[in-house]
Amino acid sequence: ETAASKAALFAAAAERLIAAGVPETAQARGFLVPGRIEVLGKHTDYAGGRSLLVATSKGFAVLAVDREDEQCRVITLEPGVADPEVTIPFDTVEEQAGGHWSNYPRTAIRRLGRNFPGLKGADIAIGCDLPPASGMSTSSALICSIFVVLDARNGIRGRKELEGVSEETLYEYLGCIENG
Repeated sequence: ETAASKAALFAAAAERLIAAGVPETAQARGFLVPGRIEVLGKHTDYAGGRSLLVATSKGFAVLAVDREDEQCRVITLEPGVADPEVTIPFDTVEEQAGGHWSNYPRTAIRRLGRNFPGLKGADIAIGCDLPPASGMSTSSALICSIFVVLDARNGIRGRKELEGVSEETLYEYLGCIENG
């Protein structure tokens, strides 16, 4: 059941990218980013503390196609969203109204663009089966979704800015993106 539901999310993401004008023959990358349940230490990891986490079977199914410019088009598959597609340049200063779904991708894209100049963008379709406001770290998983796409596109982990940086420090950095 879980594999079939994830396959359906990826298929819907592919259909949405094609409907948005991405060629059917374009090579795409797929990522599954799970939600998490914080058993102990909720949000203490952002302040250098420790948390006990469990990954869930629910999360984000992300499909991405490379772009040759310096912007990302992000499309949510969430039903009922009035503005399901946004284009975000890496040098954006524009903010959406509070509560807009694109604020998390926008913040991640802006921060990554500032910290790692010269990034190339992607067309990204995001499906999610995490229950809204469930406490399953939806926002963290969304930030990580954007990072894994842009890391795969641009080799961020291999850049000189991250030489000698531990995986733990990288994850703290991603936590800081979420928290401003």
